[in-house]
Amino acid sequence: MSGITPIDLAGPAGRLEAILKLPAGRPRMAAVVAHPHPLYGGTLHNKVVYATARRLEAHGAAVLRFNFRGVGASQGEHDQGRGERLDMAAALAEMRQRHPGLPLVAAGYSFGAYVALAAGADGTADRLLALAPPVGHFDFSFLAASSVPLVVVSGEEDALAPALELTPRVKRWRGLLAWDVLPDTGHDLAVHRAALDAALDRALDRLLPATPPWEQETARG
Repeated sequence: MSGITPIDLAGPAGRLEAILKLPAGRPRMAAVVAHPHPLYGGTLHNKVVYATARRLEAHGAAVLRFNFRGVGASQGEHDQGRGERLDMAAALAEMRQRHPGLPLVAAGYSFGAYVALAAGADGTADRLLALAPPVGHFDFSFLAASSVPLVVVSGEEDALAPALELTPRVKRWRGLLAWDVLPDTGHDLAVHRAALDAALDRALDRLLPATPPWEQETARG
């Protein structure tokens, strides 16, 4: 049964506030969506995070959104991405435990994109989705050694994820499947919600198999 369930995660710095949303039917994947920078108002209720969660749900995902340490009701203090990476790892482990055998997507927006990729690119996640990754502010060089499938969505006019800087970097990211640039869009990808939703649909079509895991098992049997 679909529905929204508030849950508490056992994070490395204490309790993490989270929301789990199940799709209408049997989940075909699991996902965690990380929010933007806490010091600039980022929370699990961010519009881009919410839009991403909704499109994941529409594609059959069980989706977890959570607040990083020190945000909302989550315990702990902001840690410049270091501790937040451990928070993301805890959220991914929670979803892996709840939905074993399903593809696990690590997704994030802005600061959350860096954290999600840093936590998932070593194989902790099966798929990666980066929204407006701030390449000018964080080191994404670890993606050169990661073969985990990755799709990037960014805005053409995004000063934090500028196309001229992002282009040479993504060419070195081994797992990159696609990079979707939204025209006339800055860092706030939700300004053009229809275009964002369409880009997310394209991203998920590339990242996920057309056949649900349980049907693949039946075919092999």
